[in-house]
Amino acid sequence: MKILTKTLLILSLLWLTYSVNAQFSPTVNITFRSKLAFSMGGANICGYAKNGREYALVGNYQGMAIVDVTNPTMPVLFQQVTGLPSAWREIKVYQDYAYVTTEADNSGLQIVDLTALGLATPMPTTTTTYRGDGALTNLRRIHALHIDEAKGFAYLFGGISEFTTAAGTELSDGIALVLDLKPDPLNPHYVGKSLKSFTPSNHNYIHDGYVRGDTLYSGNIYGGFFTITDFRDKTNPININTQRTPTTFNHNSWLSDDSKTLFTTDENQGSYLGAYDVSNPRDIKLLDKIRTIAGNNAIVHNTHIINDFAVTSWYTEGVTIVDAHRPQNLVQVGQYDTYGGSGTGFAGCWGVYPYLPSGNLITSNYTDTMFVLTPQYVRACYLEGTVTSSTTGLTLSGVLVKINSTDMDKKAESNGQGIYRTGQVTAETVSATYSKDGYISKTLTGIVLNNGVVTLQNVVLDPIIVPIELLNFQGIVEQNTTKLTWQTASEINVSEFKIEKLITVNNKENWTSIGTLKATNAPNNYVLTDAEPTKGTNYYRLKTIDLDGSFALSKAISVVFLDGKKDVFLYPNPVKNRVFLANNAFKDTQIVEILDKVGKVVLRSTIGQGQGGFDVQYLANGEYFLRIGEEITLKFTKFM
Repeated sequence: MKILTKTLLILSLLWLTYSVNAQFSPTVNITFRSKLAFSMGGANICGYAKNGREYALVGNYQGMAIVDVTNPTMPVLFQQVTGLPSAWREIKVYQDYAYVTTEADNSGLQIVDLTALGLATPMPTTTTTYRGDGALTNLRRIHALHIDEAKGFAYLFGGISEFTTAAGTELSDGIALVLDLKPDPLNPHYVGKSLKSFTPSNHNYIHDGYVRGDTLYSGNIYGGFFTITDFRDKTNPININTQRTPTTFNHNSWLSDDSKTLFTTDENQGSYLGAYDVSNPRDIKLLDKIRTIAGNNAIVHNTHIINDFAVTSWYTEGVTIVDAHRPQNLVQVGQYDTYGGSGTGFAGCWGVYPYLPSGNLITSNYTDTMFVLTPQYVRACYLEGTVTSSTTGLTLSGVLVKINSTDMDKKAESNGQGIYRTGQVTAETVSATYSKDGYISKTLTGIVLNNGVVTLQNVVLDPIIVPIELLNFQGIVEQNTTKLTWQTASEINVSEFKIEKLITVNNKENWTSIGTLKATNAPNNYVLTDAEPTKGTNYYRLKTIDLDGSFALSKAISVVFLDGKKDVFLYPNPVKNRVFLANNAFKDTQIVEILDKVGKVVLRSTIGQGQGGFDVQYLANGEYFLRIGEEITLKFTKFM
């Protein structure tokens, strides 16, 4: 024991330091306990507990560090398990065994026997390596894995493997492999693999996945979607459905405790934690999505669900806790910055593990550090309701809702049914502001918010009244310009009309005036030309300005500009009953689809050169997309 203690002391002095004083900001509902700085870089992290002791299993460049975190203020390196050098290492635990993957070639699947950690006097672990059996002749490398603990199967993702077939050796790249860990976890048995079902072939690559009850939710990262696969028959899996994720780079996912909601992450800049209703796998619905409150275009990496909270690592933002028990209204209720820097790159927090018996979080940073943190799980205070127009009584979409608080609040917009959902972590009495172009902003005071309570607040907005009766507003492509026309039936005390165009500069969208016409204060027809339309979809709106400076905005219209000989546009937009597509872009018949906001096809037809109309009166209010083949997508709004 004295020799082991001396060895551990030397390892501690050479490889890591700890601190109980380091603090980072922001810190909300997560308390710093300690940190360890490694000299070998960091990868993903997992945890293990036995007989009252808790351990962090930390991936690093040289293998896996086993760190005793039983005392959260003084973690101690217990053992460095060596492996082939690699910057990527993923770890999952089944029973008393850790399964370690890496992208180092010819690494196989490393299996670490953890049973010696559970002895009265913990002893170092032993390892073995699985390289394949049966048809799987060479497990060369693996990116990630997940273990369906209830079923005893390990699913390996994103690797390269060699198989023996009747035709010879077959190389499989990136598909999911399934190993049976029963009855001997030290000697897995290959039982099946996922299908190669997608084109292009890199869409078959599975970066990571989650499995429960023989159902795989795989992250097809390069395809930008997740796939739900029925794996009850390991030799004949069946793909049920796919779903694109918010920023189309699906990396990791985790299922809610009731198996009804799948939470996803996209590993790219400005990405989201998304929540999808998967209770009916053949009809997947996006419920909500959320970024970190800081809004710094950070990259989300890995999420885990515990007691309906999403505990998530964001590279440069650290760890966040999101109350996800109402997945249609995700609210951030905790954060701790383990990075302490800024930027949007792949630096900072790689992973977080929230399942230790103590409840403490253990996290790993991309470069060199692990943290021990203590979370406080607090239910959000919810503010929800419906916004309607005072003149029509109809619901209003696109209303910006802002809780006026210094708390970790999030802005929200009302959806196509006029419903808004938002919230914050602190219980207090607040005001909230509701605003929408063309309507008088309204601030309501005395709104009482309580943790775990949904406060319903319906709101009625008054339109800004400008004395004008507008008959129509439309745009068409005319040679190399966009011709914008509008017609008034009456005008009283109107100063002028402006045409505003949606222009993107430095990834920010702004409505910019491109021309002004004086009002005649009599029924009239107006024409204004955009001499420099951009290739693709151009959005315009009409701004009517009264003599007293008040103004009203029309609904936006869209015009697609391809070149001087091709034009495609929708009219009217917004539309009530029937939308028309005018085009001379195609000589041959094209397939036309109308999709809702989550990408579900609600209408499919064909159209040739010239004009065609589509009956949309049965569609619910909201935004839709009309897609022509693979080349053109047009956006339009449906209203009653």
